Amino acid sequence: MRPAISGSYFGRVPKSLSCFLRGFVSLCEACLNECRATILRGNIHIDPFRSLCEVSAPQTAHLSQCAVSIKDDRLRTAQQRSACVVKKLTLALTAALCLSGILGTVQSQTAKPAAPAASSAPVKIGLVDMARVFKEYKKFQSLRDDLKGIMETRMKEAQAIATEAKTISEQIKLLKRGSVEFIAKESRLTELTTKFQTKQKIARAEYVRKEAEMFKQIYVEARDVIKLYSEHFKYTLVLRFNSQPLDTESGIPQDVANSLNKLVVYHRAQDDITDAIIEYLNRKPTPAPKPGIAKEPKPGTRTK
Repeated sequence: MRPAISGSYFGRVPKSLSCFLRGFVSLCEACLNECRATILRGNIHIDPFRSLCEVSAPQTAHLSQCAVSIKDDRLRTAQQRSACVVKKLTLALTAALCLSGILGTVQSQTAKPAAPAASSAPVKIGLVDMARVFKEYKKFQSLRDDLKGIMETRMKEAQAIATEAKTISEQIKLLKRGSVEFIAKESRLTELTTKFQTKQKIARAEYVRKEAEMFKQIYVEARDVIKLYSEHFKYTLVLRFNSQPLDTESGIPQDVANSLNKLVVYHRAQDDITDAIIEYLNRKPTPAPKPGIAKEPKPGTRTK
């Protein structure tokens, strides 16, 4: 006996295809029934497949309608799938563009500046003994003498006050304690003592201020000359150092420690440009110094 096709089977296929299959199954069942009837009547030579092919007009129209419906369903399904694919591609492209823009912004913000190209010029290092520059620069000596003269004037004023205070102090010893003259002298002594201390304090503060200004002025002038000299003779780096030789015979521990703590352990004689800097600083000032300020020192020579 032919197994029946369950309805669940047609539920797993599209509606149009299910309709077609149901129609086709019905047609097959009609043909089989006719074959059975013919066989029962004794017409054994009947061709069942001829009956299957001889389909009635209503059945043919029904099958054609089902086929057109299947075709339309497939077309709609393909269009829907195409629209879905296009939509997904559009969303994916939009997301990719947004992500690339964000990554580009972040990268531009976090990117480090490119390192400058290394110069092909060789490294040339110079050394300057700033202690010698201050000591042998004539202008520094002149400014220091001027400051010394100002301080001597202040000290003379303070010394005059101190001398008067000392005289009054000697006079008080000869007076009777509690007398009118004793009280007057004592009051004057207190006034002179306060005035002396004030003068001394003001003079000390003035000295510190003027000395700082003097050192700053000389340092700036020396730095500008070193810059001109270095640019002219192509020095890439100039370091400060102590040119005094190592004193191994000194019995003072501090001197030995200072000698051992030198930053520059070895240098060539031509690396020391102190003489050239001092020579230019001691020249007469010109309105606009030019780069050709001095000849580059020869190895092992010093300017007298």
